[in-house]
Amino acid sequence: MQLKGIGWVGIRTANYADMVSFCRDVLGLIPVSDRGNFAEFALPNGDRVEIFGADNPGNPYMPELAVEFLVEDIEQARAVLEQRGVEFLIPIKTAGSGTSWTHFRAPDGRVYGLTSRAKGGRQG
Repeated sequence: MQLKGIGWVGIRTANYADMVSFCRDVLGLIPVSDRGNFAEFALPNGDRVEIFGADNPGNPYMPELAVEFLVEDIEQARAVLEQRGVEFLIPIKTAGSGTSWTHFRAPDGRVYGLTSRAKGGRQG
């Protein structure tokens, strides 16, 4: 297993509108969607930043900030981490685009994840 980078960052915030404006207008991230309490932004390399409003029920275990490490083969990476005693919280999930992810708890008690992109494609 080799980590290739950070492919996803999730931010849960009570300042949803301000963070969406900051990501779009200040950082210049590319808006993908905005559903009022969930917004998704893309970076040119395919990485994603998602903003969750405090009232967004998705991923209730997600803290204010979460990251997913980019891997080539998510099944293999998860198997390696499981062999090393890592506790996974959800099965591997796959979006229609082919991007896959799974979440685990690290020794600091926080939730992190693994993500992989469809072969030849971008995350998302």
